Amino acid sequence: MKKTTSEILERGNNNFDLLRIIAASAVIIYHSFALNPSWGLTDPTKNILTYVTTGGLAVKLFFFISGLLVTNSLLKNKSLVHFIISRAFRIIPALYFVILVPSLFIGPLLTSLSAHEYYSSGLLYEYIFRNLIIDTRYFLPGVSFENTYGFNGSIWTIRYEALCYITLAFLFSIGLHKYTKLSSIICLIIIFEPITPFKGFLFASSDNNGIYLLAPCFALGSLVALHKNSYRPSVWHAVALLIAAVIFHRYEITFSLLVCCSACLFALSLSANRWFIKLKIKNDISYGVYLWGFPIQQILSKYQDLGPVFGITASLFLSYLVASFSWKYIEKPAITLGKKISSSFVYSLPQEKNRPTDS
Repeated sequence: MKKTTSEILERGNNNFDLLRIIAASAVIIYHSFALNPSWGLTDPTKNILTYVTTGGLAVKLFFFISGLLVTNSLLKNKSLVHFIISRAFRIIPALYFVILVPSLFIGPLLTSLSAHEYYSSGLLYEYIFRNLIIDTRYFLPGVSFENTYGFNGSIWTIRYEALCYITLAFLFSIGLHKYTKLSSIICLIIIFEPITPFKGFLFASSDNNGIYLLAPCFALGSLVALHKNSYRPSVWHAVALLIAAVIFHRYEITFSLLVCCSACLFALSLSANRWFIKLKIKNDISYGVYLWGFPIQQILSKYQDLGPVFGITASLFLSYLVASFSWKYIEKPAITLGKKISSSFVYSLPQEKNRPTDS
């Protein structure tokens, strides 16, 4: 008999770290096509699925896994303080690292301005301080590439992930987690909102499915977490959704939603596969790979004409390298510190007897 999601979520019974690294790598590969038009290559996923891209699917997978893990952590620990601290110490340090180092040290090497002009530019401080409060900005003074994506086009998703966390924390704070059926209904409303006349009423009103399907995929992860003790992931669930997507291919929003949900459930089933679990990754570098991939690709594309094979390979290698540094010296110490801080609060609460575990 297949494992329940609850069993899969136990340490050693999944390989979400590898899934996230694959997703982050897929984003880098996808961006290569847009950042290097001279290659004459297009996204194969979009060529096949029309409405869905490789990068789009990868980001939805990130949100699904995030929704699953953080909801499970919140339900398990039942501590809003622990949730807020753990999320902040997981997301913010690496984000600040990828904002501050390029803007203060790499940007001056790439800008067409003098050092004085660069460091005195209001655009520099707008980039830094707006991004530090997750109000995304993309452009550094005098730093231009042969595209309109800014210096780091990947950071746009962080704001939406933070909004998902805030929504989840709010729903928990009003005690909704005590009512599984009602919580499930809310998740279903968020998931199916895009295919209703109320699309954009709850979350993103964009016409880009890369944006408006983020919250539904996060909610799908939360829904699975709510029913972790009864839901047994199966690849056939993903196949069923994919067949449904083919049936509704004429309807872009429905097709895109079904494909993304299918990919998420397939990934969950894959994470519990025995051979996949054996491919253990020592360090969780996926977040760093995602954050650093875009600026590294930008620089390589502008200053090195490596071609598709070597260009993508070099982008991946350098992203892994910087992400490993970020994990070892920024992210992991921050996570450890966050656990110590949150534990001091949790232990002071009489109803919480068990030590919390990070998601």
